[in-house]
Amino acid sequence: MFTMKLNFIDIPEFLTHPVLNSNTVVMYLALFMCLFLLLCFFMNKKPSCRVYLIDFVCYKPPASQKCSKPSIMKLAKQHGYLTEETEDFTRNLLERCGIGDSTYLAETFFKPTYKSLMKDARREVEMALFGSLDMLLGKTGVRADNIGILYL
Repeated sequence: MFTMKLNFIDIPEFLTHPVLNSNTVVMYLALFMCLFLLLCFFMNKKPSCRVYLIDFVCYKPPASQKCSKPSIMKLAKQHGYLTEETEDFTRNLLERCGIGDSTYLAETFFKPTYKSLMKDARREVEMALFGSLDMLLGKTGVRADNIGILYL
């Protein structure tokens, strides 16, 4: 078996060996530099697609869904969601969470028998998303065909 011990004294002799001559070293250094420059190029390359903020809109539900803090508490009591223990907690939560006196609730929350159904949730999302999209497209005059990706 062939083993080789390389000391710091042997490095100049190793580098001048005919198998590893100066042309090979230059070739490896050039290859390393090319790979390094390609890596830097691809890491700093900006994406080719551009994102434009043309305008923005905020969806405002109908006035029939407007609700104040006391009416939220009243509706929650009517539906049987609040016990005596959770009533104070919910009142404190409503005061501290940033909800104002003119907030909006889902349409189904105002019905006498509140059941959380998927069709009601879907209707609420459709109202908010499609309502805001219709307002945005009407405001900007952009056609829906011209939009590739839409961030909501």
